[in-house]
Amino acid sequence: MAKLVVLDGSALIRLWDPRHPRHNATVAAISDLRDAHTKLLIPTTALIDILVGAEHEGPHRVRYTLKQIRDAFGTPQPIDFKTTTLAARYRANHNIPTPAALILATGHLTHATEIITADKTLDGTDPRVRAID
Repeated sequence: MAKLVVLDGSALIRLWDPRHPRHNATVAAISDLRDAHTKLLIPTTALIDILVGAEHEGPHRVRYTLKQIRDAFGTPQPIDFKTTTLAARYRANHNIPTPAALILATGHLTHATEIITADKTLDGTDPRVRAID
């Protein structure tokens, strides 16, 4: 049975930035998930955090980063009306920021088995959430 794992922006930042103090631990945690039966999904909202750094380096770096993301994870999951309305419910029920609510809604609507985050405040918001160190 295939597993679908959603990565949020906080995990993606740690994964993408080799200078991040938790980079190696995050690489190890994500590597443990990768197998023939697991698909890692990146919501478009998680890309924002990665693309901010690329934007500072110019359009070539943005294109390169987007290609790396697509090569590593496939096409990012877009945010649609259904995702937004569910995110509003998560936000209202758990008093969490909009980006976190969008990640949780994406995980719910895609039937993800896990939602990986570095944000420990999301513990308890959804049974699929796993906060990494």
